[in-house]
Amino acid sequence: MNPLAPLIAASIVGLVVLVSFDPVSVGVALIFEALLLPWLRLPARRSRQIVAIVLISAALGGVATALYGRPSGETFFVWGPVNITAGSLELALLVGLRIVAIALPGALVFAATNITALADALTQIARLPARFVAGALSSLRMMSLLADDWRVMGYARRARGLAARGPFQFVGQSFALFVRAVRRGSALATTMEARGFGSQSPRSWSRPSVWRARDGLIVASGFVVAGLIVSISVATGSWELVVFG
Repeated sequence: MNPLAPLIAASIVGLVVLVSFDPVSVGVALIFEALLLPWLRLPARRSRQIVAIVLISAALGGVATALYGRPSGETFFVWGPVNITAGSLELALLVGLRIVAIALPGALVFAATNITALADALTQIARLPARFVAGALSSLRMMSLLADDWRVMGYARRARGLAARGPFQFVGQSFALFVRAVRRGSALATTMEARGFGSQSPRSWSRPSVWRARDGLIVASGFVVAGLIVSISVATGSWELVVFG
């Protein structure tokens, strides 16, 4: 399976939920996502971590909407700019579900995707600039080094007697990590230039990315799911199209 296919399908479904603002379309999207996402075969622990992060983000968005959303209906609590009403609570629930329906498929699909294979597909099939894609791929791979750098710098600071805990240690260590990341990025840019990524001549690929018939079927299934979401929402009379949700 080409890694670009499930990413396109998830983007299509997410775009439909993004431009709609009604509970039916969100609920139907969540049902289809719950049925289709197990096919990604992500480890259970990894899936739980991603779901937890998305749910926390949805909860934060829902709480902010409940506190400062458009007031309507029965009023439950008022304090300064905070105005919690029945309408704001309903809106908060809808906003939280929309965040889950939009963010969860993309996050799980991206977690289940081989980043190197995705980079090959973006350059060879989507025809994105090879220099940009290779730089982004290298940056993502170096993100895993930040945790190791943070741990090593903590050990070094404790060995030098700078183990005092508090905001000053955090700020100082964060700045040191930032400086190290900038230096590593500069070295990466120099290495890429030395390997010809700044050239405009056509590149060759050691790993050809192939688009097969089943990849087209996956993208078509994304359109089918998006069409069903819209059709069911329109049939129930709750379809509401928005430009900016």
